[in-house]
Amino acid sequence: MRLWGHGYVRRYFDGYVYPLWVKRFRCPDCSCVYTLRPDLFYPRFRYSLVTILASIVARLTEHRWLSCLPRQNQQYWYAGFRLQAIRFTNVPDLAALEQVLSCGLVPASHALECVIMRL
Repeated sequence: MRLWGHGYVRRYFDGYVYPLWVKRFRCPDCSCVYTLRPDLFYPRFRYSLVTILASIVARLTEHRWLSCLPRQNQQYWYAGFRLQAIRFTNVPDLAALEQVLSCGLVPASHALECVIMRL
């Protein structure tokens, strides 16, 4: 895969007061644009991996949402986790979360092909 520089774009991430300028690359073969992001942030998510996993674990173990985050975001992450957990088991639990993470899948994603890509 050949990648060419495609400029910079501002992106908002949780924990940062101002948007970050992140580098973009374009593949001349398939015309896809790839945007770099901080290491702990999944593609298409502005909250970190730690935050998303804390929310899912709180829901699985304590049957509640975290009070410091918007409930709607947490519901979206949990619904995505249930879709990913169905690949391994019918019960979304901590064992299913371990399996999803061990396969390199994004646990909060609603996509069928949601493997974490690192450049």
